[in-house]
Amino acid sequence: MFSLYVNNLLLTVIFFILVSWACYLPFSCGQLYNGPAFCAAISGYFAAYVTKCFHWPVLLGFFGGIVLAGLFALGLSLILAPFTGFQMAVATMALIFIIQTVLKNLDFLGGVVGMSGFPEIKNLLVIGLVSVVIVLILLHRLHNSRWGRAMEAVDVDSEMARSMGIDAIKMSIVIQTISGTIGGLAGGIYTFALGTVHPEIFGFGLLLYTYTIIIVGGRHTPWGPLFFAPILWLIPEFVPAGIVKYRNFMFGAIIIVFLLAMPEGVITKGLVRRIKFALVPKKAEGGGWVGNGKNT
Repeated sequence: MFSLYVNNLLLTVIFFILVSWACYLPFSCGQLYNGPAFCAAISGYFAAYVTKCFHWPVLLGFFGGIVLAGLFALGLSLILAPFTGFQMAVATMALIFIIQTVLKNLDFLGGVVGMSGFPEIKNLLVIGLVSVVIVLILLHRLHNSRWGRAMEAVDVDSEMARSMGIDAIKMSIVIQTISGTIGGLAGGIYTFALGTVHPEIFGFGLLLYTYTIIIVGGRHTPWGPLFFAPILWLIPEFVPAGIVKYRNFMFGAIIIVFLLAMPEGVITKGLVRRIKFALVPKKAEGGGWVGNGKNT
């Protein structure tokens, strides 16, 4: 349907949407959790290794990597759950460095060069698009549930939330596990889209792009990453090559500007409510229907 270039471009956008959602979820309840980066690495390396070296069916390796990433995130969350925001950020950044170093020194995983030559996944773009829809539905339902309201309370004031009976530790474990699993899904898709995997893919550059998408798009709704991952990733693809090499500088500058001028991002919860109110009529208390501020 699409040329190879367009297909890979779309898969890259899907990867950044998913990994941004994976970071956004804990970020929306006050946790600076960088686990999706190393969970993506774990998933990608596992899928590449078992399909190339043990000749597993490619889809089994793909989904096995996602499960392994989720289990790793779950086990790690039992240690990280009590951490404060600063402790969480430092610990997970350190883990990215540790896992990258380990991967670079494992010869059977290709070392610094990484791995390639593993089988392709047919219809990977379809799998990616379906994954985006499923994760969006999951996030939408989560934020419109009691858990979503509890997450907002923890984000505003964690001590007050605990005094109201919210189990912040349990919430942290669940959120980190979901986040790591989504990160694993993103890593698997990206690995098979590139046809190669190496340690530098899942490093601090990935975090820079991801948090730029979250901060610009808006950290309180899943719609921000959905709309701004394509915008922020695709714009540099169509500018002169001399400018593209300053991509990291541009993203860093964008983060600083938005933190100063628009700390809530472009798509805020208030904007989402206004759009929802305009598009979906609500039943008035008196029995009539209300839409766009007028009785109908």
